[in-house]
Amino acid sequence: MIFGTVLVTTAKMPIHPHSMKQIYLFSLLAVIFSLFTLPSAYSQPSSQVENSLKAAIQQGQAKDLVPYCNKDRVEITLNGQRQSYALRQAELVMADFFAKNPPSAFEVVHRGGTANTLYALGEYRSNNNVFEVYLFLREFEGSFRLDEIRFERQ
Repeated sequence: MIFGTVLVTTAKMPIHPHSMKQIYLFSLLAVIFSLFTLPSAYSQPSSQVENSLKAAIQQGQAKDLVPYCNKDRVEITLNGQRQSYALRQAELVMADFFAKNPPSAFEVVHRGGTANTLYALGEYRSNNNVFEVYLFLREFEGSFRLDEIRFERQ
């Protein structure tokens, strides 16, 4: 009952304009602080995964992609053909792709994400072919896992 009385009493009190400026300033500082601190909280584990995936693609090593894949299935799109694969099948599909299109270069050109998802866009070069690459990772059991990978010929 006392809590309800305090709430009603404060609700009837007018808010002073000086207090509104303080609230606004505090809110602005909180947003700025979160912009600088949150990305660093997510970048540590995600940068390690991203570097490992990038190295595996640069070297054309399908077996090195598998440890970073979703434990159940991974979705692979190759030139518009989309299919969901178990890990062993996914490794074979990617090994076949790398054998037919050996890498000469791979570069991540854009990355982003949220608290529990990450994505990266890249360019994969092989002989006379250029592919746009899309990597989508989700957080599973505390670590980021590759959930989807796409290679689209340009």
